[in-house]
Amino acid sequence: MRIEVAIEGGFVSAPGLAKPIVLESANLPPGESEACEQLVREVEAETGAGKGPAPIQAFAQMPDGRRYRMKIEVGDRTVSLDASDTAMSPAFRKLLKLVRSHGAR
Repeated sequence: MRIEVAIEGGFVSAPGLAKPIVLESANLPPGESEACEQLVREVEAETGAGKGPAPIQAFAQMPDGRRYRMKIEVGDRTVSLDASDTAMSPAFRKLLKLVRSHGAR
């Protein structure tokens, strides 16, 4: 499984931060790999299998907030999800934290 997170917006524009964070679940320790797969299933269930959890209006209410675009590739299937600082499901938040802590730019 491959997860790519692009982060847009925020208070300061930093070109180095524009590059997506990529996580290959095969590179995770065994216990964390299974936890990652479980979080992906939870995110898909919460969002209705690919309908992003964050409406555009919620993001517009916080101009300096960040928007997160997550692309999850599992085999030949790809799921794209969107969230923002103001509208993010608990599972999306946990998965984002995992990708940010173990992924690479």
